[in-house]
Amino acid sequence: MALHKKGDRYLTEEEYQSEKSFEETLGLFFLGAGLVGCLAWYLTAELELPKLLRLARWAAIVFSALIGGALFLKFSEVVRKIIGWSLLLGLLYVVWQIV
Repeated sequence: MALHKKGDRYLTEEEYQSEKSFEETLGLFFLGAGLVGCLAWYLTAELELPKLLRLARWAAIVFSALIGGALFLKFSEVVRKIIGWSLLLGLLYVVWQIV
């Protein structure tokens, strides 16, 4: 049985994988929320709204960011594959340009 040291704790393989998966999933949530929130802000930035509607715009941006983060979680395996392929193809492109 393999033990992994994480901080001042020793974790079994199952606990380590579970914690690692949670950290990756949390990162994907924040990535999705950030991307969708920035996109929503960009699309609504040009609007000149009264003060009350600015609050509604802010609420819409936050709500869409949360929905985007949730979608990234729902399709986390697909998102991980897309990110992996993007990194691999980007690296191959750089190597191709150097050679």
